[in-house]
Amino acid sequence: TEGQHCSTCDEVLVAQEIVAATGHSVVIDAAVAPTCTASGLTEGQHCSTCDEVLVAQEIVAATGHDVVIVPAVAPTCTETGLSEGKYCNTCGAVFATQQTVAATGHSEVIIPAVEPTRTEDGWTAGKKCSACDTVLVEPERVPALGNIDVWDGTVASSFAGGNGTSSSPYLISTGAQLARLASLVNDTTNNSYYNKYYELTNDIDLANINWTPIGTMFTSASGSAETTRAFQGHFDGHGYTIYNLKISQAKAAKYGYIGLFGCAINATICDLNLENVHITANNCTGTVNMGSMVGRADSTAVTRCAVTGCIINYNKAHSNDVYAGGIVGRSYSGSVTDCMVSGSVSAENTSSSKIVYVGGVLGYANAATVSRCISDTVCYAGSGRTPVVGGLIGYMESGSTLTNSLSIGSGSACHYSYYEPYVGVYYATSKGSNTFSGCYKSVTYAESFFASTLGWSTSVWDLSGVKSGKLPVLKQN
Repeated sequence: TEGQHCSTCDEVLVAQEIVAATGHSVVIDAAVAPTCTASGLTEGQHCSTCDEVLVAQEIVAATGHDVVIVPAVAPTCTETGLSEGKYCNTCGAVFATQQTVAATGHSEVIIPAVEPTRTEDGWTAGKKCSACDTVLVEPERVPALGNIDVWDGTVASSFAGGNGTSSSPYLISTGAQLARLASLVNDTTNNSYYNKYYELTNDIDLANINWTPIGTMFTSASGSAETTRAFQGHFDGHGYTIYNLKISQAKAAKYGYIGLFGCAINATICDLNLENVHITANNCTGTVNMGSMVGRADSTAVTRCAVTGCIINYNKAHSNDVYAGGIVGRSYSGSVTDCMVSGSVSAENTSSSKIVYVGGVLGYANAATVSRCISDTVCYAGSGRTPVVGGLIGYMESGSTLTNSLSIGSGSACHYSYYEPYVGVYYATSKGSNTFSGCYKSVTYAESFFASTLGWSTSVWDLSGVKSGKLPVLKQN
């Protein structure tokens, strides 16, 4: 305590007494938690009065990052994926940003076609992805062949029914009955079968037996052409199919009119399908007219007919011109409308003075019409003189018409190349006023392209498969 003493004699006047120490005034120094990248401190203490450190703070090491892996997401055929990512689970720092990985796209494989049998349905070829099994092109059911008739090469003694009128046409249900029609028309006594009506009532397999064309034309003793053996009736295929037509050395073929129908005049042929046609005509004499449906069609209408898988071939030195078409070889004042053809048409004549005319639909058109047709054919024409080849028509003149059609095949010619995707040679003025419009060599897979741009009727053509990349098909009537 306070005291007093004499400065002269040092006598203690008021003695000082001891006062106890106050003790420290303790303050807590808070701990600092370490982070992923910065160190921390332990809790400490110091005196707020004298600042003496009572408990020293110690450094706590940084914890380091708690790294989390974000798994990669594999891309699929149609959806994007992500690369692997990394981040700290504690502080959220990102070490590897996930990147978008592009979709792989489909790996297309073919779903094999299954041929129908008489009792079992078949399937057209389709497409699927080998990675994800997604079906890209649905196989289409092909109805069982049912009671398809397989021709044995014989000729029937009668038709299946009818009397040949429009209300009661002659009915043809077998190959033998079809051969009867050829026999009657080709016979010199066939006048009673002119302007008659015939109707197919069944699919027929001609079994690759050599076929004699229905109708031909001869040269009379006076030198004029006789038409009495041409088909001059009305044939309705009713949407049925004739399979495996083969013509090579048939008797009627010697006269140069080759096809299911060799020569047709003032006739109609409609709603008929041919599948697997193989025609070779190297045994012909005279001018050669070759077509899957009709060799020569004058004033004849071929309508709503389809030819699938034709192989038409002529290769010989010949003293006359050659006319070859996927549907009709040569036509004067005839028409081919709403038809389709696929396959190959090839003709070569090594004679130096004669011309070969080849067309995917029609080889030669004189005042003839081709409209609303599809040609998916490989065409070839060659000769010692100028060969002519076109994807739709080989040669058109004298007021012929080609409109609103599609040519997606290819062609070539030796010596002089007159190949065009539409018309090989097209005489617009010097050979008569022809019409050529609205034809295309590539497909836009949209219904509007066919219905509006090409003007194809949906009552005739089935456009339902166009959106999935399929060509239109004819409806069965």
